[in-house]
Amino acid sequence: MSAQSATGAVRAGDRIVAWSIGQAISADELRTIATRILSHRERVAKGLVNTGRWTQAEAEQRTAPWKAIAVLCGVNTLQIEAVLASYRRPLIHIPHAGARPQYDHVFSDDVARSLLATDLCSALEWCAALRDATERAVRAMHQNRTETTVQAARELVAISRALDVSLRPVVMPSHEERRAA
Repeated sequence: MSAQSATGAVRAGDRIVAWSIGQAISADELRTIATRILSHRERVAKGLVNTGRWTQAEAEQRTAPWKAIAVLCGVNTLQIEAVLASYRRPLIHIPHAGARPQYDHVFSDDVARSLLATDLCSALEWCAALRDATERAVRAMHQNRTETTVQAARELVAISRALDVSLRPVVMPSHEERRAA
């Protein structure tokens, strides 16, 4: 896909930011990153609730995509484990085409996590939240390159890659346009 079709008009001199700032990471690293991001999002939401800027319902709604992302990344908190246990309970699976029912069928961890994530938040919502946050982090990194902004961008790109979230190219204005602004 060309940068123009993905982002609209691309002007001469614009830099197209490639998504090569991330590297393959292990499942443990992915869980650690997702845990850190979820904790940060929940702390911010709690602070906004405490100051009266958000209601508890708003905080729950706005953190739901990040909870779903954390579940899909393999994060294990006490709350997640308790809910996952209910998804792993034995059930009767009735296959199609007249095959015999399977008694005491238990979902695998991956299927249970996928079902829980879907119940927390639709895939469209968490994909959009992750894509938008990643793009904001990459823009921030290119506007003010510090260790913090680079790490934030790398972590969000890594999660996006791991969860197969397609990212749009980020178009940064040319140096002349930035000076003029």
